[in-house]
Amino acid sequence: MTGTSSGLKRNNAVGGYVAGSPAAPFPLDPIDYGTDAGLAERRLWVSALALIVDDAKRYWQGKKSHSATADDLEEAFDAMCECTWMLRRICNVTGHDPAWLSRGFIQWCEQCP
Repeated sequence: MTGTSSGLKRNNAVGGYVAGSPAAPFPLDPIDYGTDAGLAERRLWVSALALIVDDAKRYWQGKKSHSATADDLEEAFDAMCECTWMLRRICNVTGHDPAWLSRGFIQWCEQCP
């Protein structure tokens, strides 16, 4: 085991910090976070998917975005309508069906005033 600058003990054989180390700032036992492993990353991808949907809706409604350019909005709209690689990639990570989302978005556009 080797020490780190923060005082945590690192087990190089496993590549992680030693559970129960007195210097550990949070619980590291698998029971404490095992089911949450990857949860933060999944939330990040779901947030990216939500941004694509919101941007596509803004494009359809002709609204401007404070954080996205007109090209970004159009790209999001195209991704939703054409089920592009971007939508398929994000849905692959989040577990959503990209074709279902695309069909639902097109139906929403057809019903939107």
